Amino acid sequence: MTPHAPFSHKWRRLTGLITKETRQVLRDPSSVLIAGVMPLLLLFLFGYGVTFDPRELDVALVVEQQSSETASFQAALENSTLFEVEVGPDRRLFERDLSLGKIGGLIVLPADFSAKAFRADSAPVQVIVDGSDPNTAYLVSGYVELLWGNWLEQEWIRRGRPALPPGVQLQPQVWFNPEISSRNYLVPGSVAIILTTIGAL
Repeated sequence: MTPHAPFSHKWRRLTGLITKETRQVLRDPSSVLIAGVMPLLLLFLFGYGVTFDPRELDVALVVEQQSSETASFQAALENSTLFEVEVGPDRRLFERDLSLGKIGGLIVLPADFSAKAFRADSAPVQVIVDGSDPNTAYLVSGYVELLWGNWLEQEWIRRGRPALPPGVQLQPQVWFNPEISSRNYLVPGSVAIILTTIGAL
């Protein structure tokens, strides 16, 4: 037996396997769809059809008494890409929509909002959410809290006062995916899921 015989034997086996699989694909063209088209389709759906980034959440804003501060906060809320805002003077106008799931939350600026807005011992903004949908409730309350903090900081700066109280301030920084886009997390993970699924099929 020549030294090259084992290699030749392995090569013949590999060639036979490739030939067999090629004939199988030609006899059953649906395997091309499963192995080629379906992974690309699933990757596209996971990458662009599925997202956990909230955009344009329907909320209602109740302004019990108009003032320059309420107008400023309303403008900040309406200029945000996160919310679609409907404004009214009474919370009772929106309670039914909240219970029916037509809006994701109810933001109330009480009559004494301007007096309490810049006092550390009070909470001048009330957020009412539907607990039957905890995901939406968490998103609305969290983003309103974030928007409130940003608005308050800008107002302190505009009034010429320190924006932050003295002390230790935490400033988290995201190096990868700084915009916190869920697509950047979904697509890499989807590749492994799709490969596993296609192999089983």
